[in-house]
Amino acid sequence: MNVKYRDSMTGRKLGPVKQKGIALLQVLLISAIISVLAMYLTLTSRQQIAVAKLADDRANATLHLKSAESRVIFELLSKDYSISANNPLPKNYNFYAKPIAIDEYASVEIQDVAGLINIRTPDRLLLRNTLKQLGADENESSVIVDSLLDWQDKDDLTRLNGAEKGDYELGPRNRPISLKTEMQLVKGAKKINWQTLSSNLSIVQTSYFNPMFAPKPVLQAFLNSDAESVLNLRELGTLTRAEFSQSTGVYDNIGVALSPGNIFQITFRVQYGEVTLEKQRTVKLERYADKSGTVVENLETIW
Repeated sequence: MNVKYRDSMTGRKLGPVKQKGIALLQVLLISAIISVLAMYLTLTSRQQIAVAKLADDRANATLHLKSAESRVIFELLSKDYSISANNPLPKNYNFYAKPIAIDEYASVEIQDVAGLINIRTPDRLLLRNTLKQLGADENESSVIVDSLLDWQDKDDLTRLNGAEKGDYELGPRNRPISLKTEMQLVKGAKKINWQTLSSNLSIVQTSYFNPMFAPKPVLQAFLNSDAESVLNLRELGTLTRAEFSQSTGVYDNIGVALSPGNIFQITFRVQYGEVTLEKQRTVKLERYADKSGTVVENLETIW
């Protein structure tokens, strides 16, 4: 049976050619819609796969970070720190923040806090000389040190090169700094690259200073001379107390000790796939703590 179609506007009969033309347009339109839908589904599936992989990478990175934390804390609690001990730390362990590979994905830096400058009660001369090592001149270093002390003391009296309430829109604290990053608010501190400066500082108080594990700028400031011989021995992993004393003339004394302490700033880094995690913990370890004590006391954690 032949079906006849008429144009809805003119009432004229449509011939076979026009009918085929309309069918072709319909097929092309449907094909275009299906193509766009397929492209959308493909793009969506790729995004979902990327999100799922990122979540999987993060889960694995977190697992490796937790594993590295447990392993390092266990080693520090169970092994002897002396190279000549019967049960020494693994050979690549050090206390001056030289990166240590834990596995394929994780690395760690262990810094003895006794080798850092405490910014709550700083040695003024050591801090001033360290700032000079980092590029500050005599006046700039004096301003930073005096202003840091003014920032934390209880009075409103200004030191020779310091700063008090009238020099800030907000501050000073007039009590000990609670976070290391707060030092960036101190007058003059922004003139020094903070990432470089902060690696030499701590807010945790220790009873002595250990130059043997101090970062390079602090060590050079303390010795007031070139420290390359000590740094070379550290790089080789062969630095001992005897060699340090022989090279520098520094021995155990009041306020100075060359033995590892029990407070460490530990930085964990993990790279797994597309995910990078970094965590810094400052911990106090008491391997012989009694029932009322804490074996691992967490002093500060920064992600």
